[in-house]
Amino acid sequence: MVDQCIARAFAADPMQRDEVEALEVLRRAGGSKGKLAKLTVGAFGGQAGASDHVNLITMHSAKGMEFVLMMGLEQGRIPKWDAKTAERKSEGRRLIYVGLTRARHEVHLLCSGFTVNRKGRRFDNGVSEFMVEVYRKVKKQS
Repeated sequence: MVDQCIARAFAADPMQRDEVEALEVLRRAGGSKGKLAKLTVGAFGGQAGASDHVNLITMHSAKGMEFVLMMGLEQGRIPKWDAKTAERKSEGRRLIYVGLTRARHEVHLLCSGFTVNRKGRRFDNGVSEFMVEVYRKVKKQS
């Protein structure tokens, strides 16, 4: 049942190839002989973390954290390079908003200014337009 739902979701958007590959890597790691085989659901979801170390979790799971570190804010990654329509761009903008509103005290935005595809080709597209937008709004307020 879950596999059917996932297959339908990915079939609806064929541009999600990276996500399909990431899911397959995760499935292998969570298999009976994988690196994550002994993790509980709570530990995997970051809920079993301790207050004396850093937990790596998704932006959606980061609600109420002391600080949030958002990496990979390059143009072409967020928003995705194929985000030509307003609807596709709004997905990236919503993701940035989620990350910005999760932290209690600090948000750190990081980018390299370039991306590298699976074939090793480098794209120097600069920082995400959304990161620039956030910077301008913060600068205007200070």
